[in-house]
Amino acid sequence: MRGYEAATGKLLWECAGGSMITVPSPVATQGLVFLSSGHDLLPQRPIVAVRPEASGDITSPAGQSQSQGVAWSHRSGGAYVTSPIALDEYLYVPLDKGSLTYYEARTGKTVYEEQKLGARNTISASPIAGDGKIYVQAEGGECYVVKPGPAFEILAVNKLDEVFCA
Repeated sequence: MRGYEAATGKLLWECAGGSMITVPSPVATQGLVFLSSGHDLLPQRPIVAVRPEASGDITSPAGQSQSQGVAWSHRSGGAYVTSPIALDEYLYVPLDKGSLTYYEARTGKTVYEEQKLGARNTISASPIAGDGKIYVQAEGGECYVVKPGPAFEILAVNKLDEVFCA
């Protein structure tokens, strides 16, 4: 994983330990940038919270989840396709097998982990937020409306009569 200066393309920092497959887009909140990558068939599915002012090699030392440039990291929990969504002080990560995990953005503390969205779903669309809610669209057409906050709560399920991939 690498960070570049947008105006010049100069390499600012780099961090080893990412997955071979990186699809999700970075997101930011609370002064941190969150990188996520992974596939269920790969042993590493990291989530890394990078301090944007970082420079040089910011790879965390072996067995540690922090460094000068990394506020926190988890070796697993990253999504394969979907991008996380950052809302205020929280980071929500939908996983491709139809669940949602919720972290405190500043600390990386897991608030809830892999809460199921329906009986059997695949998620390939990144979530969106609006009107104080999070919307997670499953490939089978179900749109799960989730209440943000520390208690997992599905407010509604809206059904489209089509397959939904994004």
